[in-house]
Formats: sequence, C-alpha cells, structure tokens
Amino acid sequence: MRLSLILALASSAASAFAADQRVVVGLNGTLVFSPANFTSSVGDTVTFEFHARNHTVTQSTFSSPCTPSLNASSGTVVNSGFIPVAANATTFPTYTITINETSPLWFFCAQEPHCEKGMVGAVNAPTTGNNTFAAFLAKALALDKFGFPLSNRLKAFSILREGRWKRCKRKQLLQVEFELDGVT
Repeated sequence: MRLSLILALASSAASAFAADQRVVVGLNGTLVFSPANFTSSVGDTVTFEFHARNHTVTQSTFSSPCTPSLNASSGTVVNSGFIPVAANATTFPTYTITINETSPLWFFCAQEPHCEKGMVGAVNAPTTGNNTFAAFLAKALALDKFGFPLSNRLKAFSILREGRWKRCKRKQLLQVEFELDGVT
C-alpha cells in the first residue's frame, strides 16, 4: 500500500513538471506555425491555437514533409482535421497533443498549398546533420501544389516545350512527372 502511494505521488509530481508549448497556427493570416521548431520533453503537451483561415496540424515524415503519415514507432498519428476560423474571430479553437517520445515529430498544414508554401513544423528536430528543421522546410518549399518536386515539373514542361508530348492535359502532365520519378 505504501509503495503504491509513493508511486502515485511520484507520478503526480512528474506530471506537475510537464510543460505546455503553445503554437499559434496562421497568426494574422500567415502560413506559419509560431514557433515552427521547438524542443519538448516526454510528458509535455503542445497546444495548437488556430487563427483565421482553415488549417490543420498533420503529422508527416522528414522525407515526405507534405504527406500525412503514421508514426510507426508509437502507432499514433497527429491529425487535427481541418479547423476553419473566421477572420473576425475573438476566441480560437485549440488542438492538444502529448509528447510521448523524444524522436522528431514532423508536421504540416494539409490545406493546399500551405505546406508547399512553408507551413511546416517540428518538435525535437535535430540541430545538426542532414535532418534539421531547415532541411525539412527546404524539402517542403521544393514541392509544387500537387506534392511533386518542382524539378520534375520543370522537366515535364521542358518535354512539353520540346514537342515530345503532343497533348497537354493535366493527367498526361502528371504521368510525365511520375515517369521522371521512375514511378510508372
């Protein structure tokens, strides 16, 4: 009995020290999370406060910043769904998550084309190496509104301009992009 009381008190004390990180989503109509990159400990919470427009907080991976993903290690996924907020709102809806591990948590806004315009964020992103927040942001900015690398779009337009593609329909252009990616 005494041991369970001590464990209960220890658990209460640990949760009392947990911090809450507030992240403003789309402040003043901007396409940013503020802050976009921060560190949190296991047990901390992150409260996303949604401002004007229609945004999401959607988990992704470093390699695919604008694609929803399932976190394989914990089996959970962060996805607020779309949360529309009127421009004249005076109260703001929130979405809160609990940090369960210290590995990076990458996220983005799934409203097109917010991610491709840089509306991405990270919790516990490495500060050195190849997988930094700056590299994650650069990957998102290098995508077009369909989630394809801009370099492929330029290659596709080059093919069209050179006359190697006879009809210019969106479906066919996307097919060219898939072929350039080797995804056919």
